[in-house]
Amino acid sequence: MDKITYHDYASGEEKEISGFVREVFDEFVAPCYVQEGVDSFAAYIEPAKIAERIKSGDDFAITARHGDKIVGVIDVRQNNHISLLYVAKKYHDRGIAKHLLRLAVEKCRRKNPKITEITVRSSLYGVLIYEKMGFCLLSPEQEENGIKYFPMSMRI
Repeated sequence: MDKITYHDYASGEEKEISGFVREVFDEFVAPCYVQEGVDSFAAYIEPAKIAERIKSGDDFAITARHGDKIVGVIDVRQNNHISLLYVAKKYHDRGIAKHLLRLAVEKCRRKNPKITEITVRSSLYGVLIYEKMGFCLLSPEQEENGIKYFPMSMRI
């Protein structure tokens, strides 16, 4: 099997990233959301919005690829908050999410050596995954625009 490679976002990848994230979201997260939440998330991951956030410097993204296909992606907002972390089902339990997180933390540290914490608003599905990677719950489940999430953080 080909090796998994990791790359910083390149202009033009936003449509592929959006489609990939939506596919994984629909499988694992969307079933727990009301339609408002699904629609809010879909609006957030529109290709043009992904490109705009990254171009503005507000976000950065790293992809994991198997050959030429995206199998994982992490998006970090404001250099301290994970806004997207998704891995294709076929590639679960291979350390891809953990490696994406490590690369993202390294990039955050390069941009701001004084950073001490990274946060995420985890779906119910992701809570145990994030806990295994060192995150702690900050409060009970919250909801905003139909999106249910658990605030979590990790000291880095």
